[in-house]
Amino acid sequence: MNDLLKIYRDSNQLDFEKIWKEGTFVFDANVLLDLYRLPESAKNDLLGVLQNDNFKDRIWIGFQVFLEYLSNRLSVIGDQKNMFAKVKTATLSTIEKINTINAEYKSEIDNHKLSQRHALINPEHFLNDSSFKKSTKIFRKFVKHLEKLEKQQADVNDSDKLRDLITTIFENKIGSTLTKEELEDIYKEGVKRYANKIPPGYMDNKKDGSYYFKENEYIRKYGDLTFWKEIIKHAKKQKLKYLVLVTGDVKEDWWEEKRGRKISARKELLNEIYTECPDLEVFYLYNTSSFLQFAKKEIDNNIKDSSIDETFKLISNYYNERAIKIGDISPNKKEYLKQLYSLNQSISTNHLKLQDVNSQLSKLNLYRDNLYEKSNPLDDIRELAHNLAYTEEEYTEEINEIQNRLNLDMEIQKRLIEKLKLEE
Repeated sequence: MNDLLKIYRDSNQLDFEKIWKEGTFVFDANVLLDLYRLPESAKNDLLGVLQNDNFKDRIWIGFQVFLEYLSNRLSVIGDQKNMFAKVKTATLSTIEKINTINAEYKSEIDNHKLSQRHALINPEHFLNDSSFKKSTKIFRKFVKHLEKLEKQQADVNDSDKLRDLITTIFENKIGSTLTKEELEDIYKEGVKRYANKIPPGYMDNKKDGSYYFKENEYIRKYGDLTFWKEIIKHAKKQKLKYLVLVTGDVKEDWWEEKRGRKISARKELLNEIYTECPDLEVFYLYNTSSFLQFAKKEIDNNIKDSSIDETFKLISNYYNERAIKIGDISPNKKEYLKQLYSLNQSISTNHLKLQDVNSQLSKLNLYRDNLYEKSNPLDDIRELAHNLAYTEEEYTEEINEIQNRLNLDMEIQKRLIEKLKLEE
């Protein structure tokens, strides 16, 4: 009965404090490759978490992941470099279109001979060569900006400092390669699993090609399944109690989805890993964005929503109990209560802002996940999904700013309450 309930429990039944303090966090290849795609500050945030003293000893990647990362690293770097040419071409093409539209518009207006035939209509006052040049000037300015950025973008022949850093971060935290016999057994099992759509990996059934290392062939379409088997082997050997997989993969062969939202790992995965690993209490999934959002809260000790709620209620109750007596109290108490009231309003406002921005970030994460799910790695829409990381970064920065203000207000309130108690 307990095993069954463990598979079907809700996330609100999990002890996330223990998971973040004691759990082993496993990362897939997409997370490592996304480090090349993320904006600089978001990339540094993620790298900072991986190197955090309270976290760095509890991270791990499978051999399959490291092999995929090394095999695809140059392609991602090349894609990032090539994107400049694509965007530049699109921008220059738009400039040409604006010039063409301007010429066509002028020709059509000239045919109407407005200056001779109409007393009021004068398009030259609004739409002239100068106004069109202003619009194209913005595009040309963007082209120059792109050219400057392109010089900063690493290319495939450049020294890859990020690879060196990732290798250092995961030194002695990478799984050993599976034997040839183990891989062959996985591939045989994969044929049956994929035919019956048993997760993970069946969504990659059309992938071609292989990676090679020594005598082993790593067939690409069985990459997720191989990685999954590595995770189970590692969890079982280490007798892990809490295990979290952080993945950039949002396909249905990993995630349980309800009403358009990815809520947990597939039940088949939970059943398999809990059966194979009797010591494991929790297996949990984060996508990269959710991991970074919660890592900032848990690893950096940022303020929790529950703490905001509790403080808000405490201060509200304390103020309300004494507000009716404000005329009968000492000047010091009166001043402290006035300050508490002001801080209370600030906390209330910022709390609502925090909820709103978190909601917007969640919607953006869901939208980005859906873009990934409906696209292939080389699709232009996939690039749009990666570019949404810029907006995610802005939301995350805004969340941090609001949380910092709340932290400061709460510290001040704490001191004011202490002063009030001394006045009692």
